[in-house]
Amino acid sequence: MQQPWVPQVNITQELVATLICQQFPELKINSLKLFGSGWDNTLYLLNDEYVFRLPHRKEAIKWLFTELNALPDLVEYLSVSIPVPLFIGKPTQEYPFIFYAYKLLPGKSFGNFSLTKDSYKTLAVDLGLFLKKLHGLSLDFAQEKKLTPEPAKIDFKYCVARALEALQIIIKYNLLPEYLDKNKINDFIKSWDILEISKDQVIVHGDLYARHVLINQAGTILGIIDWGDLHVGAAGIDLGIVYWMLPLEYHQEFFKVYGIVFLNDTLKIAQFRAFYVALRLLVYGHEMHDKLIMYESLFCIENVLKALK
Repeated sequence: MQQPWVPQVNITQELVATLICQQFPELKINSLKLFGSGWDNTLYLLNDEYVFRLPHRKEAIKWLFTELNALPDLVEYLSVSIPVPLFIGKPTQEYPFIFYAYKLLPGKSFGNFSLTKDSYKTLAVDLGLFLKKLHGLSLDFAQEKKLTPEPAKIDFKYCVARALEALQIIIKYNLLPEYLDKNKINDFIKSWDILEISKDQVIVHGDLYARHVLINQAGTILGIIDWGDLHVGAAGIDLGIVYWMLPLEYHQEFFKVYGIVFLNDTLKIAQFRAFYVALRLLVYGHEMHDKLIMYESLFCIENVLKALK
């Protein structure tokens, strides 16, 4: 399996400090620390207040432009907080890409908490309200912000090949609980070839999984991050989040708020998208020694498999 998360640029604390001093002299550096690193970006936290988001791969630049273009206006339409770019950095001789900083959002990802029944109900309602508002946005907003379809998200043949590749690595390193049926997983992946996409399209986050939803112990959503994949697509691409964060018995609470899904294959696409991303992130978590993302990925994988019964 390829490792698309490997940085093309080494982003160090010294480099970030230099960029801040050169381009934002009004910001005094009292503290600066590594805040996280994902497939596309490295994040540094300045003074426990601002998150600097710096691409470490050239491919990520177009997604950063999407965020810069859309997020300042999108925030007005949503029920939750999102990153709003406040400081926009320019490429330099030392660092070749644009970057930006936003106000730190509170909350942590789902795997950090042991949620109660009431917390899950709160989370289900918050997720339903958030996606109802996002998916209910007029496509005029998409046209204004030049949001276009992302065919790769629903390139089922490509996703089948990548998922089977990830599954082999997962089996090799024994990353799945023994009670999960590997043959059933293999058959489920191959079934994606026959999925059909509805012609009804909405504005979708595009990369919605547990790590990108910030909550508290009460299950309240405090923020949604990583909006670079914002585009016009199938609602099922985002609806996979219910399998990432909600046990099956709470899905009804979600759909009471979001609305009932009648379109053909929409829930199957939600299951596909959740499962596909979870498989690949399970491999990523193993290779990056990120136990939290491995836990969250396994939760999702088991949740989808339960839904298939």
